[in-house]
Amino acid sequence: MQDILVVDDDPSFADYITTLLRRDGYSVTCVDSGEKALEHLAEHPCRVVITDVLMPDMDGIELLREIGQRGLDIAVIGITGGDQDMNSLVSRLFDAMGAAFVAMKPIEPQKFLARLAYHAGRNGGDPAAPYLDGTSILRFRRP
Repeated sequence: MQDILVVDDDPSFADYITTLLRRDGYSVTCVDSGEKALEHLAEHPCRVVITDVLMPDMDGIELLREIGQRGLDIAVIGITGGDQDMNSLVSRLFDAMGAAFVAMKPIEPQKFLARLAYHAGRNGGDPAAPYLDGTSILRFRRP
C-alpha cells in the first residue's frame, strides 16, 4: 500500500510537498486533478490523500465527498492558501465532511509532518500536535 497521494494542480507546490514527504520517508505519488486521484485510488490504495482545496474541475471538497461516497478508508488532508475567512470556512466544511485536518499555506513543515504521522499510521505520530494555524483542536477521521 502506498503511503500518500498528493493532489495539486500547482506544479511548484506539488514538487515542494512531494520532496518534503519523500525526505521524511514516505512513498508518494502526485497527480494534478481530482479525477486523476480517483482513477489512481481505484488501482492503488493509500493511507492518506493530501489535496489542494481549490482546483479546476473537481476541487478538493468534491474529491473528499467522492472518497467518502466510495467508502474508502483514507485520511484526507486539505491544503488551502485562501484568505483567513475562506480558510475558516474550508476548515469547517472539511471537518464536517470527515477530513483529517486542513493545513494553511504556507505550511510549517515540522508541524505538518507531526500531524501527518498520526494519520499515516506511523508510531509516534501525535494527534494533538498543533494545527498550522496554532490551534490544538483535535479533528481526525480515524485513528
